Amino acid sequence: MRATAWPRSWFLPIIAVALVLRIVVCFVVGLPSSSADTPFYINEAAGLRLGLWSPMFPVGYPILIAAAMSIARDHLAGALLVLNVLMSTATVVFVGLSAEKLTSTRAGIVAAGITAIWPQQLNFVRLVLSEVLSTFFLTASAAFTCRSFDVFGGLALSGAILTRTIYGPVGPLAVALLTRDARRRAVRFGIGVAVPIAIVAAISYSRVGGVRLGNNLATNIIIAHRSTGNQVDFHDTTLTT
Repeated sequence: MRATAWPRSWFLPIIAVALVLRIVVCFVVGLPSSSADTPFYINEAAGLRLGLWSPMFPVGYPILIAAAMSIARDHLAGALLVLNVLMSTATVVFVGLSAEKLTSTRAGIVAAGITAIWPQQLNFVRLVLSEVLSTFFLTASAAFTCRSFDVFGGLALSGAILTRTIYGPVGPLAVALLTRDARRRAVRFGIGVAVPIAIVAAISYSRVGGVRLGNNLATNIIIAHRSTGNQVDFHDTTLTT
């Protein structure tokens, strides 16, 4: 017996639930919105608004914060949380669309439903950190590329890389995979990835004479290496910054 197809309209209640859950987590529950890294993002954003430029990559999230400061400086935290709610809800949509294109509408609905209630998604949406923005860009890239909107897929991935440089290797890997499908697709995607990164790097060189990648990846690896079980050594004095 053939299974009954799931209607695409089922995406709508899932998106609505995702939106409501994220609003509740950010504005009703009363959980803190900042962490140890939040002031660094805000300070770098304030510097950008003053015309200062740091050679430190990634700069994606500070650029977003600087834009929010220009619009809602007196309600910055609230504005950033609203953006988090919208981007995290959009992430649910992108995950669903990607799964639907790669497999079936049923799989897309299930994937969107899981993402809508996934604990880490709900936890990070309340924090002024770059995780929500980078995930938004990464899933947008997947959704666009699955539908052969390759330039937009590349542009979205460049946003993810400029927000968290750990995603850098995804670019060459995606270009290599697209080359197997069609070389023109790979070229379009590669241009979309490379141009924004090149522009930001050129600005950095013109302002401060260089570009320096963040070392949070190395630091995280060292922390993991020196930790066992629930004994996490966050205060190891041998860690470099």
